[in-house]
Amino acid sequence: MSGRRVLLVDDDELVREMVSFFLTESGFDVTTAEGGNDALDIIDKGSFFDVVVSDINMPEMSGLELAQEVKNRDLYIPFILLSGTPNDLTEAKRKELAIAECLLKDANLDTQIVSALKKYIGL
Repeated sequence: MSGRRVLLVDDDELVREMVSFFLTESGFDVTTAEGGNDALDIIDKGSFFDVVVSDINMPEMSGLELAQEVKNRDLYIPFILLSGTPNDLTEAKRKELAIAECLLKDANLDTQIVSALKKYIGL
């Protein structure tokens, strides 16, 4: 899995640290961002990512808004969104914004994210 780059975006420092830890332990190269604007700054500096894992609900910019901003830059980067509550994201909206998966932040989050990453980045 070496070289599979993940941009992890979450405004909650504890969640960022936890998810970053188990993704790194699973062999992914993880870059973290505190929010959507931070993530866009990283992307705009030319960093390439195989996938973005982002919280859906963040104060300055939601995960959906971040996905839209990435699309506006003519970049295709699959997104895996994380949410503390079930969401009603439509299939059409998921396809439009390259949302590969929406995962609930629960006790199985670590295995769910790794499984989704393997599925969507061809591992």
